[in-house]
Amino acid sequence: MLRLLIFIFPAIMDMIMGTTFFIASFRMAQAGYDGFTIGALSATWAIVYSCCNLFGGRFVTARNCTAIMITSCILMITAASGFILLSAIYFQFIFIALVGIGAAMFFQPFQLFMKAIEKMHPQGCLTRSTALYTFSWSFGLATGPFISAFVWKHWNWQACYMLNIISAVIVLIGIVVVKRHLGDLSDSNEQADIPTGINRYENFPDIAWLGWTAAGVGFLTLAMVRSVLPFKAEIIKLSEYNLGIILATASYAQAFTGLLLGFGHIWMYRITPAVIFSVVGISGLALFFSSSSVPALLFASLLYGIYSGYFCFYLVFHSLVHPEKSSSYIAINEVIVGLTCIIGPLAGGLLADQVTPSFPFLAVCGPIIAVLIIQIIVKRKIGVKLTEHQTDNG
Repeated sequence: MLRLLIFIFPAIMDMIMGTTFFIASFRMAQAGYDGFTIGALSATWAIVYSCCNLFGGRFVTARNCTAIMITSCILMITAASGFILLSAIYFQFIFIALVGIGAAMFFQPFQLFMKAIEKMHPQGCLTRSTALYTFSWSFGLATGPFISAFVWKHWNWQACYMLNIISAVIVLIGIVVVKRHLGDLSDSNEQADIPTGINRYENFPDIAWLGWTAAGVGFLTLAMVRSVLPFKAEIIKLSEYNLGIILATASYAQAFTGLLLGFGHIWMYRITPAVIFSVVGISGLALFFSSSSVPALLFASLLYGIYSGYFCFYLVFHSLVHPEKSSSYIAINEVIVGLTCIIGPLAGGLLADQVTPSFPFLAVCGPIIAVLIIQIIVKRKIGVKLTEHQTDNG
């Protein structure tokens, strides 16, 4: 039961970040800043987050991970308070950087925290664990804009940051309670492989690099959508409430898609799912490009969320499935996410300024098609042949 309850923590922390991204970006759009400046806000978070992740691995251990996560909660509380007390637009960059530090100090230690608990249950299933983690953080990221849009509409944007403070306090208390229940975490867990239960994929090829390629393009489009959509929303006079619902729809679709994908075991090595999900993603982006009505944008968000659920699961699975290299593969994951969160908002903002606010959604369709072609070629060349025994065990 405990191994399920801990996934509430990343859900809440992502809810805090989802709220912060939504409120900060939309406030800047309302203040009349251009797309590049709004994109720079997300890029600032990503730069700080990436740097902290690159260097944080040297200091985070299973023994100190809970203390670091508690510090993360304190930083989130401080950042939310700063957003309220110092509301000038240029302060947004300072506090969004603080949120980046807090996020890095939470999610990296949380993986060790999760490993320590998961090690008590060696019967765990890799696909189900991947699905649960994808669902957790995606659901939290969706809930942030959804709740904050409602709170902003009926109260004000400051109330949204008050909600962030309360949420961070809840996570802080939860970590302390779980830590007391577990006692000291053994340092032996630091070098242990991430538990995956029985290795059902030992005869399958290592195509983590293909996961990084597909998800790299996917996260690039995701970062671009989240940063450019508020800019387009202001241009077409979309309310903050409708924008919040649209952003939330994508993340909720991502969450439930990731959860459902956990019921499959070999689709990650097949060509057909890659084709289907890529077509769905391109369709969503095309609708973002061509539409300005709320129903159409909601449907675009739903389609895109299904696609993003696919590449998020795809990335995590192919990094965790290797019995020996999972730790280094996860580090590469973090770098990819960080880099795309830097490039995506800046490139999207620049394209929105130089062409049209909708053009970035069309521009990223090309890379998705290119990656799909690579997937088809590689998977055909590998020629993965699943025997009946592999199918039964997978």
